[in-house]
Amino acid sequence: MDKAYFSQFLETEHWQIRPALSSDFASLYAVGKNPVIWAQHSEKNRGDLAEFQRFFDQGMEQGWGFYVVVSQKTQEILGSTRFYEFNPQNRSIAIGYTFFDPSLWGSGINSAVKKAQLDHAFQQVEQVLFYVYDQNFRSQKAVAKLGAQPIGVRGDRVIFGLTRAQWSPFLP
Repeated sequence: MDKAYFSQFLETEHWQIRPALSSDFASLYAVGKNPVIWAQHSEKNRGDLAEFQRFFDQGMEQGWGFYVVVSQKTQEILGSTRFYEFNPQNRSIAIGYTFFDPSLWGSGINSAVKKAQLDHAFQQVEQVLFYVYDQNFRSQKAVAKLGAQPIGVRGDRVIFGLTRAQWSPFLP
């Protein structure tokens, strides 16, 4: 099992999920600077240029698993998501740091992207974790709709877990 697996190009019917490039910063920041995105987030100032640059740089420095989500129709960057905390011994990985342009909320983009990530992850791991800020009720509801269940707490994060067995009826 290799982290590079979690940097492969993914796609859905309407969206490409591709590894982020340093040249994606301006387009991703154009989406991510919207304060509405961060209203229920623990880092409410993530839309500020310096904070967003730090967020972006951390994703790039991870070296794997940092994606931008692109419209197949327009090739416009619409948001981002990540794989992180890969644990080969426990055969687990986390999905998170996901955000999309608020104009797309309710469009199905989040569930479609997460389903593509889950289908991909469960080819290699037994469990996917989601660490969700305890005040981010929108994200808690979204991961619960995927079938993830609360399994613990880490600081101000609720840990949701989903196993391959729970997801297997949905695997392609």
